[in-house]
Amino acid sequence: LESALADRVAEVRREDPFSPLTVVVGCNILAAHMRRVLAERAGGLFNVRFATFADLASSIAWEGGLVRGAAAPPFADRVIVGELVSSGKITAALGESAKTRGFAEVLSATFSDLAEAGCAPREAASVLGNHAARARVGEKAALTLSLYAEFRERMEALGGDIHTRFAAALACPLGESPGKHILAYGFYDFN
Repeated sequence: LESALADRVAEVRREDPFSPLTVVVGCNILAAHMRRVLAERAGGLFNVRFATFADLASSIAWEGGLVRGAAAPPFADRVIVGELVSSGKITAALGESAKTRGFAEVLSATFSDLAEAGCAPREAASVLGNHAARARVGEKAALTLSLYAEFRERMEALGGDIHTRFAAALACPLGESPGKHILAYGFYDFN
């Protein structure tokens, strides 16, 4: 794969030696490794940026003007979920489940799944505000959506998280900073 990427970067550079080129990798350690490998093979790199999907999304959202400032502090999501679980807002529908060990982690994973599916607080609120839709989803799902809406609002108030960055990146045009070519390297799946 390293040789294939080196060949593709060289090909792009022959077409346009000065424009920005972004290589998306799975983690920052791989970015550092590939930066070194490609620089050694090519005798140096100019205007080649290695980024994770999260880095790229943040850059696009920033350039598009849809996010400003720092994201929420690390582990803010865990603190907020813990506060929601202990707040007394969990009714009998989830009451017994909420008493089990690991409930906060499961709730947090559910919130992450909802965010990855593109569910924003306004979508959750529209289901909760529509009596027919609320009845169809059931009491447990309605409570989960209500907790999720509060969770997302609190995360956004703290500066948002990676889900905020991804949603913002999808909502704005691709700017110039990533360049005309964006290459993906080293992924075995996109889950």
